This record gives sequence, structure tokens and C-alpha cells, in this order.
Amino acid sequence: MGGWHTLYSWRNPPHALLEAEIAPQADFALVFASLAPRLAWRTVTVSPLGEDAWHVVAVVENLGFLPTHVSAQALRMKAVQPVRLELAPGDGVALAGGKPRQDVGQLQGRSNKLEVAYNGASPTDNRARAEWVVRGPAGATVELQATSERAGVLRRTIVFGD
Repeated sequence: MGGWHTLYSWRNPPHALLEAEIAPQADFALVFASLAPRLAWRTVTVSPLGEDAWHVVAVVENLGFLPTHVSAQALRMKAVQPVRLELAPGDGVALAGGKPRQDVGQLQGRSNKLEVAYNGASPTDNRARAEWVVRGPAGATVELQATSERAGVLRRTIVFGD
């Protein structure tokens, strides 16, 4: 009575075969997701310059397989913003050198390093660096942030003198 349940009867495998049918699809989705670009802090250093001045250097890297723009078409169409490093001074801290927001371009992943060639890709084209000079007393803080539309957002709080 009521006819066929079209979605269940004609498109899905029987219950006994359903898990075997969808398991490879889940595996594919997980492997594909693991190729995505992924930002990480390579190094963050703070060096005292004297008279409450500090030199902050941040190096961010893409640990993923794909570049931060993911596809050449996205890059061609300018569909993705460059990776951005930002420093936000806390209370009692002033920026003395460097721009608070620095666009560092797109970062390659491991996809362009599949071949070892003399004139091949740079081994460090997956990294970018920004630096600032800030003034503030020991114990003061600044916030660092790295942002990529397709590789994520990183945040780090720096306490001077630690």
C-alpha cells in the first residue's frame, strides 16, 4: 500500500550493504581534508632592545599539502586574500616600527615539493616573516594573529620579559 519509497527502494543499498558502500566515501573525505593548507607558527621571538623597546619577529608556515590559495584558478581570479600577519599592542604598548598589519602573500604547501630538482621550488616558500619594534614595559603584552581565508587563523599572546 502506498507504492514505492523511491529514495529508499531505488537509490540506497540494502541495510546489510550500506556500511561497505559508504566507508570508502568517508575515507576519501578524510584524505581530501588532510590535504588542506594549515597555518602554524614556525617561530615567534622577542628580543629586548633596551629602554623598554622590543623586537618581535613572527614566522608563519603552511604545513598542509596544498598552498594557501588552494587552486591556481583561485589565484588567477583573485578569489582569495593573501596571508596576513597582525600585531595588536596591549595597554601601555606602542608600535615603534613596522606596520601593524602585513600581507605576506600566499604560502606554498608540500604539493610543489614532490620532485627534487636543481632549479625547483624554494624549500622555504611555505613560510613568511614579519617583524615589529614595540615599546612597552616588561610584563606588557601584544597579540599576534596570522590569518588565511583557507588555512585558518592563529593567535598568540606575547608577554614582554618572559
